[in-house]
Amino acid sequence: MKANNFLERVRQSTRDVVVSAQYITYDWARLEALAAGYDQAEIQRRYSFQEDFHFAGTGEKLVNYIFTLDALNFGSGLSPRWKQLEAANLVQGSLYKTVADTLRRAALAGNTLDARFASEVSPGTLARFFNIPADFPLLRMFARSLNQLGRWVVAEYQGSYLNLLEASPSASHLVGNLVTNLSYFNDTAIYSAGPPFPDGFTFPVYFYKRAQILANDLYLALEAHAPAAFPDIDQLTMFADNLLPHYFRMEGVLHYNPELESLVDQGEPLEAGSQAETEIRASGVQCVEVACRMVNRMHLTAPAIFPAMLDVYLWNYSQSPQIKARPRHRTVTFFY
Repeated sequence: MKANNFLERVRQSTRDVVVSAQYITYDWARLEALAAGYDQAEIQRRYSFQEDFHFAGTGEKLVNYIFTLDALNFGSGLSPRWKQLEAANLVQGSLYKTVADTLRRAALAGNTLDARFASEVSPGTLARFFNIPADFPLLRMFARSLNQLGRWVVAEYQGSYLNLLEASPSASHLVGNLVTNLSYFNDTAIYSAGPPFPDGFTFPVYFYKRAQILANDLYLALEAHAPAAFPDIDQLTMFADNLLPHYFRMEGVLHYNPELESLVDQGEPLEAGSQAETEIRASGVQCVEVACRMVNRMHLTAPAIFPAMLDVYLWNYSQSPQIKARPRHRTVTFFY
């Protein structure tokens, strides 16, 4: 199936980064060995939204929950500081699972989590939700992201996330609509390429992590039924964050140069959109793309897997202590 330009530009631009990477080298033979050990049936089985920390409702309440959750699906750069709070109360040690479970409990308590709520929510309200101090910087970022989304949906879709979803016949259409209209979903960087590109050549790199994961979560939670029966779900890319590149580094596929390795291991934050941070995220996208092709070639008679599917599987696997035993890069950003 041909991808919409918004999804194809993620593939093309991240591929160009990997071709010209200056901080990272790649062991593709090691990736092939990893791919040979992936259980294709298990990858497909784990492609699900049915987790204890997710809201298990139906209809518009479920759609509202997912839009709210993915408007807040970032903050990994501040996660270590959250864990140090006296009242952190992290679910399974995960910031994402904590956000998902907190919103689940809010929905069960009767909060609609609709666009009007998002348009008006304050850091103070979110502080009461999460039971952490209102001056914690991530809460201000959360409120800004929700406010932007909610006000747009109120203005353009009569305050209904369901209206926005019903106006989006494909995953790529939804992604394009979000990244075109909302700066906190428009996840891009400008990269200064090395060889084989000409000296001084720069180009935009597209990730669209949260817009893509929103489409994916809607598809899974609504079990591929309308209004999220996206026919192009297999065209989504990996959801570029800091965990899957770390997995590939820990598994010996990605090798950082000494400068970058030292910064990451010492916990020094990487600037959002910097050369090194862009290379790390692009490398994750391309490792998943290549691994999917490898797995599908190895199992020609089995149902094909696709990047979003493998992402969900590897993200869950990467919660393991052996993957998290070494620091991964941290960046303060609205995008992951």
